[in-house]
Amino acid sequence: MRIDSGYERFIPAMSRRTIGVSGTHTVALHYRGDHILRGVIYVDMSYGGGQNLTLEPNCGALRIRNSSNRSIRGAYLTRSGSNQWGGNILDGHLQSGTSETISLNPDLWDLKIEDQHYNFYYYSGLKVNLDQTRVLSFNP
Repeated sequence: MRIDSGYERFIPAMSRRTIGVSGTHTVALHYRGDHILRGVIYVDMSYGGGQNLTLEPNCGALRIRNSSNRSIRGAYLTRSGSNQWGGNILDGHLQSGTSETISLNPDLWDLKIEDQHYNFYYYSGLKVNLDQTRVLSFNP
């Protein structure tokens, strides 16, 4: 993560990071990890009486690794037992030998994978923990 145009800082897994900020202004916090939702967060440092910003992980992640010799057309998630499948979570087709990481709330998840031949594969009860990445290798 980095603040405004400053240098990038690493937050080790299972920890939090406190950063001092000079002045009372709005800072742009750029985060690109897997255990805090990605993107830019604008934080107004003029409130709260302090000059510190503390980050703690608020989610976990699921990494889908395509270890098969076919591409993955789609991947769909639902909380375990709900059977309410969401939309395709992949940015595009996941080619053989590649992976994609999705940030998720800690919980039990069911995953449905669709391969290039329109076959479906189901994985049930995948436990995603706070501040950890669960890796699933697809190789039917």
